[in-house]
Amino acid sequence: MKDDVTGKMSRAVHWVGWALVESMTLVVLSLITLLVTARLLGPADFGIAASVIAIIGVLNTAVEGLFSEALVQRATIHDGHVSAALGAALASALVLILLCWVGAGFLAALYHQPMMAPLLRVGSLGLLFSGFSGVQSALLRRSFGFRQLALRTLVARVSSCVIALAMTIDGWGPWSLIGQYLAATGLGAVALWWWSPQSLRWHHRPGSLRDLWRFAGPWLANEIVQVNLSRLYQALAAYLFGPYQFGFLSMGFRIADTLRDLIGNIANNVGLPVFARLQHDPYGLARQYTAATATLCIIALPCFAGLAICAPTIVQAVLGHDWLPSVPLIQVLAAGAGIGFTASLAYTVFAALGRPAFVLPLSLFEVVLSLSLLLTLSHIGIMAAGLAWALRQVISVVMLQLMCVRVLPLRIADVLRALRSPALLVIGFAAALQLLNVWILPDLEPIVRLAILGLMAGTLLIIGIALIRPSIVKAVIANITSAKQAEPVSISD
Repeated sequence: MKDDVTGKMSRAVHWVGWALVESMTLVVLSLITLLVTARLLGPADFGIAASVIAIIGVLNTAVEGLFSEALVQRATIHDGHVSAALGAALASALVLILLCWVGAGFLAALYHQPMMAPLLRVGSLGLLFSGFSGVQSALLRRSFGFRQLALRTLVARVSSCVIALAMTIDGWGPWSLIGQYLAATGLGAVALWWWSPQSLRWHHRPGSLRDLWRFAGPWLANEIVQVNLSRLYQALAAYLFGPYQFGFLSMGFRIADTLRDLIGNIANNVGLPVFARLQHDPYGLARQYTAATATLCIIALPCFAGLAICAPTIVQAVLGHDWLPSVPLIQVLAAGAGIGFTASLAYTVFAALGRPAFVLPLSLFEVVLSLSLLLTLSHIGIMAAGLAWALRQVISVVMLQLMCVRVLPLRIADVLRALRSPALLVIGFAAALQLLNVWILPDLEPIVRLAILGLMAGTLLIIGIALIRPSIVKAVIANITSAKQAEPVSISD
């Protein structure tokens, strides 16, 4: 199963443009479904379901990602590696499902919410679907099969959103979000196996699991700490503030994370296999890192700035007055997520170099810092949770960039130069959008103002990108209009 690298690098760049357009469509769909569901459920029911999903999300790391990243990162793999990864993922899923069924009553008593027990027991079944899809997804990423991955996501997301809306309207309460989660994981697994060109067969080869564990062990340790920090943080916030107040915080996280995940996952899914091919070329990897970071921030930062500016209008138009306390939380979390994107590819670089545990000390520091701030400031209310989280992201960005300078032939000046164009773009974009929001459109009805702001934000973003980095617009247009061209257009200058 040796990689045929020739030609795949260009295909990876080709699918970045296509997958990015697809992801923007999914952002709109996901946000609309989230906002409508939250309005119909109310903060209390929404908070209960969000607490359960946060717990399941923590466990999902040990299932879907246990050996998946190791399969992507290794220079060569064989069938024994694939079989070992699949068997370990399914075994982990079954063990964690059993733990959820046994411990659901204890967690419900701890949170003083009896409804959490049945929600957790049923929702945990989604871990089994994740076990099936994790390995297949890794193989597609490894072979740059981003089109199949994007189609899988589209089918699962559209179907699960329809199911969630139908269940909410029919009066299922918090079960609506659990149904959405199960539909997304279940349909995603089915679609992935249906479209995958490679069928998996069991091949036992001694030492396969040990080969993968050399990377997967350190990666999992850091993943549990770093990636699941948000979920652990939210679980503690739900305990401290209760489901009603936590509903507002969860809304902020869900909206900001929708943008972060759909943009960031594309960057990581494409970035890891591309960066891994350059792990023995530090100068080439450094150039790719700065170029990819600049391109990613040019697209992502204006999106988060627009979300922060439009948050009051979004809440008034879609969620209603009951959700107004979530506005400052959405704004703070959106700002923090945008800042975090300026160093998000650093994790991908360390993984590509085979050093996923390099950031583990920083991750542990972030856990102590964020949870300590949350506990210390909890007496001032739920807003403390948003501020503490954003502050953690600022500190993390600084530390990650300094660490990249240590492992790559980079200077701080190189990183700052790469971020110069995104910074100019987001300042101009935010100023123009705020001018529209405050001075031109304040007297309009919220729903009308939101429609105009959305249209103008998209127009301003396209104009700004075309002025600062025209190659991005050209590449997206070329790849959409000629998806089967032999030589895809690069989005890098």
